[in-house]
Amino acid sequence: MCAQIQTILTTVFEEYKDCVPQRLGKGRHGYSYHSILNAFALMIFRGIRSEEGLVEYLNEYTEDAKACGFSKRIPHRTTFGRFRKKVGPEFIDKVHSELIRKYGKLVEHVLVDATALENKDLDSKVGYTPTKGFFNGFKAHILSDAEMRIPLSVLVTQGNRQDGPMFPDLIKNTFERGCNPKFATTDAGYDSEKITESQSSMEFCL
Repeated sequence: MCAQIQTILTTVFEEYKDCVPQRLGKGRHGYSYHSILNAFALMIFRGIRSEEGLVEYLNEYTEDAKACGFSKRIPHRTTFGRFRKKVGPEFIDKVHSELIRKYGKLVEHVLVDATALENKDLDSKVGYTPTKGFFNGFKAHILSDAEMRIPLSVLVTQGNRQDGPMFPDLIKNTFERGCNPKFATTDAGYDSEKITESQSSMEFCL
């Protein structure tokens, strides 16, 4: 974990340390909320989408786990789930917003991509992504910082929506959050003359 991320994690914890109890769980294996909060912030940084994925990441990248405060054992995914349930879903959103507020002005290069969300809901549609192929469900159009992978803007659409038309709203939301990126890396789905002309202050790499 780079020193910049560690500094931001420390700042975020200082901001929210009075909002959570000191420990989670009973007995000698109880985990400090400081470590749990750090892990959730790291989850945002790395673009990890689930508690299960977070546990897998921490087990693989032991230095990041130690930086969060897990020197010996990594919590089970249900431990992270209990934390989220205890503090409420809006708490993680607040931490995310605080990360962007503190770091967003430094963002220069962003990544834009769409992820398939398979779902059999009545409103779902058949769509296509290069990595998933054809699927039934929705798409998450995600704009994130290229260096730390913090999600800056997300739009969810039906699976059959094209990627390109989502870019103006993604970048608008990003600017409104105080970020002012100069470069964008996208896939071919965002290769549109209209988009590049409308964002003339940015450089694009497909």
